Amino acid sequence: MSFRLTYSTMFSPPEELHTRFESAMARTRAQLGARHTLYIGGMERGGHHSTPKLNPADQGEVLGEFAAAGARDADAALSAAHGAWPGWRTLPGALRRGRGPDGGHWPGSAAPGLR
Repeated sequence: MSFRLTYSTMFSPPEELHTRFESAMARTRAQLGARHTLYIGGMERGGHHSTPKLNPADQGEVLGEFAAAGARDADAALSAAHGAWPGWRTLPGALRRGRGPDGGHWPGSAAPGLR
């Protein structure tokens, strides 16, 4: 492996760090250009239209196509948030952060029943 100046080269990391980093980057690169929907009230929505987002360091690389919300999507998001608020505000802080009682992550980023 050729030398790369990264945060990890400022100390003596094990070779596994570089191997795992490259593996993670390959998985990430395989997903570049994917379409991403809105997620409102536990459901995916296509959005008003979609917008490509480019890599700021390489404007020729499309990171993804992201759905843009319109007025109806914003209304639906506000309605979903208002509906979820009474249950969400009674949750302990660890659950609000998407972590279970033992500190582990719930699948996804929100507590069960609030996705």
